[in-house]
Amino acid sequence: MSTQEQANGAQAEAEILAELKATGHRGLSQSALLKTNRGRRNEALARLVKQGKIGNLGSARLTCYVLLEGQDLRALSLELACEALLAKAVPGRGKLKLFSRSTLEKGLKAGPKSQVMNAISRLCREKKLIPLDYGRGLYLHSSALAGFLDLPPVSAAESPASAPPQAAAADPAAVRAAYDRLVQRTKSVYVKISGLQAETGLPADVLKEWLMEECRRQRAVAGEGEFTLASEEDRALALTINGEPHLFVKFVS
Repeated sequence: MSTQEQANGAQAEAEILAELKATGHRGLSQSALLKTNRGRRNEALARLVKQGKIGNLGSARLTCYVLLEGQDLRALSLELACEALLAKAVPGRGKLKLFSRSTLEKGLKAGPKSQVMNAISRLCREKKLIPLDYGRGLYLHSSALAGFLDLPPVSAAESPASAPPQAAAADPAAVRAAYDRLVQRTKSVYVKISGLQAETGLPADVLKEWLMEECRRQRAVAGEGEFTLASEEDRALALTINGEPHLFVKFVS
């Protein structure tokens, strides 16, 4: 590649990054990004995806590229799914409204939609959604109960915020289920710890501490990976064993 071609490629990358920064999480489709200089921009787009600087929140047919800014695409999809579900579930004045999963996920892009069940699980753990055992499952925004029942404000002394916060804990069955899903998707028994964190929605420190204990008990095996090429998120989730960072983990049956 000539010096001029390299300069043109770098310019195309800079243009794409600037356009995506301006649109935020609304993103842009592939066709919108390739309106001008299609050949040069198409190559630049592929490079940016490979480098992990941008990702497609949509599908292969209905693309929606966004800036990742160091964040894993699956983790971003989970965050956006949580935001969207909460926004949809906010109760109307004087109404107690229930939502099914299909109602909550309607209209979501492919990326966030793939994380709907993880988002629902997280929001239920955080007590922002209340799961109701009816048929295939219905959900209620937690704030709806207080508004509907016209409950008096909670005093500072009675507020749960005044109580010591309860630390999140890893549910072994849920983590193993998330691991199995990743194995099926990646076709590898070694999965990224950052991917497992995004799949479970657990705080990074909670998951890392639990995985370290599983490794000590020989119920899991950590794999090193190429740390110098890893993203910041991958590095943050790495387990340090014998002074060496490990980016992957495998559970022992």
